[in-house]
Amino acid sequence: MEQRSKLFGFKVISILDGKGRGVLQRVLAWGTPGKSPSITLDAYLSSLPEDSTASYRYTKIKFNKSEINQLRQCSSCSQCDITLLFKAIKLACENVASFEDRRWVEPSKELEYYLTCIKNKRNEVFHGHREMSHPEFLRTAADIRELLVATLTAAGHRYDKTEREVTKEIEGVHSEIDRIMEEVLGEEELLMEKGDMLTKDFIEEADRRVRLMLEETVYLDPMSFLSGTTLRSHVESIFCRIKIKQSQPGHKEGNVEYADILTLVQGSETPTSEETRQSSPPTPAKYRTTLNFQCIASSAIRRFFKKKPVQQKVPTPSQQTRTSMGRPQLLLVQGVAGSGKTTLLSLIMAEYMKTVGDRILRGLDQYDLLLRVQCRDHHSSSFGGLLQQLMPDQFLKYRNILLPLLKRCRVLVLIDGLDEVNNNSSKLVKDILHEAKNARGFTLVCTSRPEKVTDFLPTIPSEYIVIRMELTGIPESERLSFVLRHHRLITQQVPGCRSSADDLQQIINEIGAREQFRLPLNLLFLTWIFSHDPSFSASTITQSELYFRIHELCQQRLLDRLSRSANAMDRWTLQKKLQEVVQELYRVCVVGLSRCQLSLSKEDEDSLRSACIARGLPHQEVLSAFLTLKATWSPWGIQEQYSPPHKGLQDFYGALYVVPLVGKGNAKSIKDKILGSGKVDLSVFQYMLRHVAALLPHPVKEDAADQVVNLLKTAGMRYEDHWLDLIEDTKAAPAIVVSVAQHFPVPEDIMIKDTHVKSYTALLPHLPPSRVGIVLNRDPRDVMELFEALSGHACTRLYFRHHFRYPRITDTSDAILQQVLASNKLEDFGGHLSEIGVAELPSCLKKLSLAVVGDDHARRILLAIQDQPTRLPLLHNLEIHVPLASLSSTTLPQLPDAGDVMVYLSSVTDYNIPKACQVAGALQPPSGYMGISFPKVGVTVDGWKKLLDGLEQQKVKTVGLEAPAACLPSELRIQLREQAKKTLSAYFFR
Repeated sequence: MEQRSKLFGFKVISILDGKGRGVLQRVLAWGTPGKSPSITLDAYLSSLPEDSTASYRYTKIKFNKSEINQLRQCSSCSQCDITLLFKAIKLACENVASFEDRRWVEPSKELEYYLTCIKNKRNEVFHGHREMSHPEFLRTAADIRELLVATLTAAGHRYDKTEREVTKEIEGVHSEIDRIMEEVLGEEELLMEKGDMLTKDFIEEADRRVRLMLEETVYLDPMSFLSGTTLRSHVESIFCRIKIKQSQPGHKEGNVEYADILTLVQGSETPTSEETRQSSPPTPAKYRTTLNFQCIASSAIRRFFKKKPVQQKVPTPSQQTRTSMGRPQLLLVQGVAGSGKTTLLSLIMAEYMKTVGDRILRGLDQYDLLLRVQCRDHHSSSFGGLLQQLMPDQFLKYRNILLPLLKRCRVLVLIDGLDEVNNNSSKLVKDILHEAKNARGFTLVCTSRPEKVTDFLPTIPSEYIVIRMELTGIPESERLSFVLRHHRLITQQVPGCRSSADDLQQIINEIGAREQFRLPLNLLFLTWIFSHDPSFSASTITQSELYFRIHELCQQRLLDRLSRSANAMDRWTLQKKLQEVVQELYRVCVVGLSRCQLSLSKEDEDSLRSACIARGLPHQEVLSAFLTLKATWSPWGIQEQYSPPHKGLQDFYGALYVVPLVGKGNAKSIKDKILGSGKVDLSVFQYMLRHVAALLPHPVKEDAADQVVNLLKTAGMRYEDHWLDLIEDTKAAPAIVVSVAQHFPVPEDIMIKDTHVKSYTALLPHLPPSRVGIVLNRDPRDVMELFEALSGHACTRLYFRHHFRYPRITDTSDAILQQVLASNKLEDFGGHLSEIGVAELPSCLKKLSLAVVGDDHARRILLAIQDQPTRLPLLHNLEIHVPLASLSSTTLPQLPDAGDVMVYLSSVTDYNIPKACQVAGALQPPSGYMGISFPKVGVTVDGWKKLLDGLEQQKVKTVGLEAPAACLPSELRIQLREQAKKTLSAYFFR
């Protein structure tokens, strides 16, 4: 019976939001006779004639920004609610009482009082109790009917409307109220019969509310604790391309453009990165990155054509949506601290705020609503509580059918910081997962640090389609534009900063591909330090040193401000007292980490305030120098809480508390001193302990190194990259390296790339004999120590992309090849060799990638590999890079049949197309090519067609052709594919 009584209240709201709102719209239309339906109300009011009696011209009360936006969205005001319509009538209608006249509130039979009664009745039912008995409902409905009829009658009389016109409106009121009263609906029937209408209304109302809440979230100020000023910037103005790697178990890893992350979960099958690139429109200029020569074509073509090609129909977006909407989706985005997880979600929110045509993020138009959860802040422990917080008016209006209505919508839920959950938000996430598991239109995008992903995955109900991705940071090619953008913002708003962009560019060139500077937060810290320290050099700085310099800068700027205040202490005394306060800050951060809480508790805030007051320091200014003050919602209203500006800084502050304790006892005693003797989950301290290791005074003692490394092992440190990053951040301290070697998970094949050259150089001498592969983008002459460290190991792969891409006659890979030949295990080599170097290649070689440069060198190298079947019997993959500009002759020896043969003809232009075709024809092995690639190509549309015709004339046989995607507009690519298939029986690949 209680459920049915609630429905009576809903019926009353239906009457008021239906015909009640319609009556106010009619009064507004009658009272604004000069307004055209196509003109918005605010435009109409701004051009009122001199003789107008509307109150708008005579009162200071106007529409606020939100109200104006609603009025502009619908010129007829048909989408406005009763409250806004009531205000519009008071301001805009002719021949009504002035805005603050008593006739609006004093009981009478005047139009003004009737209108106030309608507005009050709506608010009374909307915000009051819904439960009604049937007799109460009948009386309420009768009262509303009488009120609406009286309002129309008074309005008709006021504006000289004909009796027929007024009667027609009144009959409409009677008809609609009778229909609603006669309906007998339970909740299920209500959703079945009225679900589409209710859902449409709910989406419109909720979307307006969500957009209003998101207006501030798309502005970022991550350095407010340091700047002392507001440097809020729209996320789009500072966002650059973040590298995203699909890390789905069972799928080949591949990079994903951020604009395509939603389309991955919307399709019935997860597209590969190559398929994503082929089906994606060009990236807008502000997000485009310069394409370098990437020697991946042969493996891509080989993978594509290894099996017989099958013509597949690519599903359209609408087809993808239909196939994916059968089950809810969950996109799990992992990344280390500072990798840009929160920024990525802010960008999604910014895209949601745009009109559909202006969006860059593909697939976002498939959703009706966007909801946002920040795990670190939430007091809500249920999905219902979250909805009450996000949309209180809709929660009151729809009550028990709100969640069923939401499940009928297509909803994108952003859940930020699974690794920062508190007790309440942990329950909230669990409830969202439960409620949404049968809502096929739901997509959850969750972010987390990697170490929490393992715990979260088993909690995901089986009904979800789960896609995993990893933010790996900012590509090296994007880092300069990122720091220059931030540097420009700093110099414009903070006086006295170092302003030379050239010096900053030099620093970015110095740091190169160093792993720590792939993280946006680290680049941001670097920019701030550069801007305030003329002597700053980043060539050898570690991540922990970067944090330490930022922390020092915070303290120095705070001391400068305190020293300038009236009655200031001397600087030495200020510094001593400040150090005592920050020690308490460090302790508080350790406590927060142990509780998995970023925000400070009231007890912790009081402790810090007391520490400041006891030392005569202004607590508000001191705390704001190291912490940020954020407003969070709670059941008791909006509350402001202090928290470290970033999770990474909380880890760092905690490390500063622990460092003095290391070396004074064993690992267990250190843990007991910090956290007590009870059982503790050390995994939450993993990042803090990494900072501890990096902050140990040099030279690091063996017992201190063993203590920290053992604690890290207990805290869950297990992956190769984590141990290698630790060695990098401790500057390969010998004691740390020796201790790490005892726990390092030696893989079957060690693969060394640019990012971990220094770490492996220090670590390899301490590892058991292993198979090692080296793939470098940088000039190998810069890392000669690495090859010395290979002693005792078997080098199976040696690939110098720098030598392969940019060959020079005087610069070969011969000397390095000599160093690794002793193991006689080399299976894969890539680079630039002399004739002597080619002769020394071992017979066990299976893959060879060589660059030739100049006529003489090309002829000698190509002749040297012609005896490959005899001297290199296992070779099954041959790649040759020929820079066309270095050749004057096209008379070249033929390549041998060495399995899959690939040739790279770089720097092809319209001018040298004939030479390119002749070179391809001359080099062609008897069985033809697996593929021909054209890196650094600069060919016009007509030039591409001439190139294909020229290859045909040279009787070139190839399975595929490849060119950088950036030089091939979509229409041209389709044309070239058709021509390549027709003339060469080849597939044009990009």
